[in-house]
Amino acid sequence: MMEDFKNSVLTSDAVVLVAALLVSGLILNWLFRVLRPTLGVLATIALIALALQYFLGVSPEALWYKVIHLPQLAQSLWKSVENSSLFS
Repeated sequence: MMEDFKNSVLTSDAVVLVAALLVSGLILNWLFRVLRPTLGVLATIALIALALQYFLGVSPEALWYKVIHLPQLAQSLWKSVENSSLFS
């Protein structure tokens, strides 16, 4: 009787182990699918920022300031275009 109990415990432990490995594999697969495009976008942004810094001398702080204030910059640009003689 004890032998049967040991076999059933080992069998249930094996099933739980296989299930845990499958779930872990599925979660890792999903995580890599989600992170791969994100890392690609982050790498592209970093390359653009580095190129702007080294080739044009634009610091990351100045770039970030412009990104944060982009709506105001677009508004003022639109107002200046509206007030120009192009629409008169």
